[in-house]
Amino acid sequence: MTAPQAETFVLSYYDAVAAGDYGASWPQLAPEFQQGKAQSYEYYTGFWTDNDVEVGAVELVEANEDRALVKVELRFNGSDTATTDRFTLRAGGDGELLIAEQNTVG
Repeated sequence: MTAPQAETFVLSYYDAVAAGDYGASWPQLAPEFQQGKAQSYEYYTGFWTDNDVEVGAVELVEANEDRALVKVELRFNGSDTATTDRFTLRAGGDGELLIAEQNTVG
């Protein structure tokens, strides 16, 4: 995975979220993320209905053929302060990228 591929994927995911297109964004989450951090489709859609996010810098930290680590600057609900989240991306069964994990690191 290249840095432009990672950035394009993350931005397209958050574009779908911002548009309220949860039918497109939900499948971009790996099953372990859907059942873990996202909890359920109902929780996920409720969270994004109540919150908005602005995406800043996207940085590919490392990548191999199976996974990529990406740092992303996020600003929630118009905040002046950005957080940095680390995403683990992996390939799904059809080779599509999926968000497997997300943690706030700064």
